[in-house]
Amino acid sequence: MNRTAMILLGLLACVGSVAHANTIVDKAPRSTAIGAPSTSGNEFERSADDFDVAGPTSIGVVTWYGFFFPSSASTNPASFDVFFYDDDPTGGSIGLPVEPPIYSTRVEGVVGVDTGISASGTTIFEWTSAIPLAVLPAAGKYWISVQGVPESPFPSAELWLWAYSETEPEGDSTAFKDDLTDFWTELPPELPEEEGFNALAFALLVPEPGTFSLVLLGLSGLGLVRRRSC
Repeated sequence: MNRTAMILLGLLACVGSVAHANTIVDKAPRSTAIGAPSTSGNEFERSADDFDVAGPTSIGVVTWYGFFFPSSASTNPASFDVFFYDDDPTGGSIGLPVEPPIYSTRVEGVVGVDTGISASGTTIFEWTSAIPLAVLPAAGKYWISVQGVPESPFPSAELWLWAYSETEPEGDSTAFKDDLTDFWTELPPELPEEEGFNALAFALLVPEPGTFSLVLLGLSGLGLVRRRSC
């Protein structure tokens, strides 16, 4: 292995270990294959879930859980759109996402991992991807939305459903909207008939400040190796 490869592998190992040390949200999926529709495209619905941060936060890795219908296996690896929104505290009963999103990115070719959760032939998968840093500028409540990107156009497209979570912080809620509009509607946590379906399954990982120093150091070392080899 040459020096360049060694530097890159070392850099990735350091960044990975640091990033995974700071999980700010971790909502595991329920033990049943039930989910909220969230598929990219003007004909589909977008789902979102709220979360809180204690201060300015930069999110670098996202994990989410769900399944494609009618076939999970045929869309793995898959592509997804990830969004973050500010919160409108006057919307709904406890808030709603504010359009437009403050952050959006598409991650492609993400390989899903079988969680072992299955029902009626449907399997819940876990997807994890690094993303360009999503900067949340202040403490408070935000919303995340993840949408599966179908391989086929509407109406034959596969639908992606975001798995519900067994972890429901007090006051947690989900929101839904048609992608043809900018109007979100909330599923209030007070509805007893919806108990157990007020949170979606995902995790957010935050790199420590030292991560960026490691990146710069690694890139500097890579440049030094290249100069010496010329």
